[in-house]
Amino acid sequence: MSTPTPKISAAQLEAMRHAMETLKPKPKADYTSREAITAMAQEIRRARAELGYSLEELAEILQPHGLAIRPSTLRGYLRKIEKEADDAQAATAAQPPRRARTKRSAPAAASTRGNSGNIVWGDLPDLTDEGHDIRPRRVEPGRG
Repeated sequence: MSTPTPKISAAQLEAMRHAMETLKPKPKADYTSREAITAMAQEIRRARAELGYSLEELAEILQPHGLAIRPSTLRGYLRKIEKEADDAQAATAAQPPRRARTKRSAPAAASTRGNSGNIVWGDLPDLTDEGHDIRPRRVEPGRG
């Protein structure tokens, strides 16, 4: 036989929700080799470019601190990190700036119906263009 699950009161539920909502991010305690290299990428690039260290030397420096990595793996991680940064930058640059959308209001429709429900010429808006009457004309059969 299983024991019945105790009921949770509304007050307890609210207290649990509050506890969940107020949680703060938990600091990361453990990193993979790739995450560690990503976190140190700037320092590694500086050590190579400005201080003259090789990948082999940097791999040796990292080993006593718990990161056993081959120079070729280190090179691959750095290339991948750089490519991801370049791709992200290119994606951002390729997107045109967003314009704010403005809501356009439709013009009020003019009444096109007379009292009888039929269209009456007098109810139509002015259809002249620079003094030329552009209203449709009746074409009699046989005349073009």
